[in-house]
Amino acid sequence: MSAITLSYPTEIEKYLPYIIKRNYGKWVERKFHGTGIIEHISETEESVFTVKAALPPNARISVDTLEKFADLADKYGVGSLRITMAGNVEFITTSLENALKIKEELEKMGFPVGGWNGTLWGINTCTAFLTCQIAVVDAVSIGKALGDAL
Repeated sequence: MSAITLSYPTEIEKYLPYIIKRNYGKWVERKFHGTGIIEHISETEESVFTVKAALPPNARISVDTLEKFADLADKYGVGSLRITMAGNVEFITTSLENALKIKEELEKMGFPVGGWNGTLWGINTCTAFLTCQIAVVDAVSIGKALGDAL
């Protein structure tokens, strides 16, 4: 029997944005600034703002869209973004002004910003016909229709 080899990044600090690394484990408070913007406050009194937007079912986006996201993260954020396990995209920035700019740009692109408090969020489905060998319905289309209706 062969040994299992780890092939994922294990040195998390190496991949964190500077402000997150500096305050890692020190976040003590958060404030909500309207739909989709949350401020995280550190015990050092530094803050970061997360902007969260919904992606299509199964978080499938084009490389062109991903490049636009990266441009937003570089222009207004700390050069970092993440796709969440729930299939959303999150941007981190250091000011409310920049968070609002990110929100505005995402909404212009057609991505709804929100996901906290009383917001419907994260409709996920199986991958359906695109990649699944046993799918019997186009679940992604159903998830999109439900999201649009709600």
